[in-house]
Amino acid sequence: MQLIGEVTWLLLQSPLHREYPLHVLESRFLNAIRLGQCLIYYDSKGPIGLVTWAQVTEVWHQKLMEQDEWLPEEEWNRGNYLWFMDFIAPFGNCTSIRRSLSAQFRHKTKAWCRRIGDEKRADRVFLHRKGHLTDEQEGYLN
Repeated sequence: MQLIGEVTWLLLQSPLHREYPLHVLESRFLNAIRLGQCLIYYDSKGPIGLVTWAQVTEVWHQKLMEQDEWLPEEEWNRGNYLWFMDFIAPFGNCTSIRRSLSAQFRHKTKAWCRRIGDEKRADRVFLHRKGHLTDEQEGYLN
């Protein structure tokens, strides 16, 4: 129950996420918590960010690339495409969270991330490819 409170608190701190309806807690976050696909990051004062991820099939990978569709619970752990479904860092801390993710998922050469906002469709997806980075970018991730 404490994790649900921390997730809710982080959502409320983020201007992009505070407008989520309550049912989103179940479909987007409780599923990830149950599957062990949610990390909450802390500093000395408490939670500072969270990330959820899914390993999706090629079919769902294409759907996520082309449509703004949410992943059903049964599809969260069925494939080889790593998607960061939520990346919430309302106080900044993006660099340290990204470094942690890079270390945790170092066996993956590619990862995609959903974005929220008014960006054009092409900007809603972020692709990270290890091996396709400059030395400076590679140092940032390691």
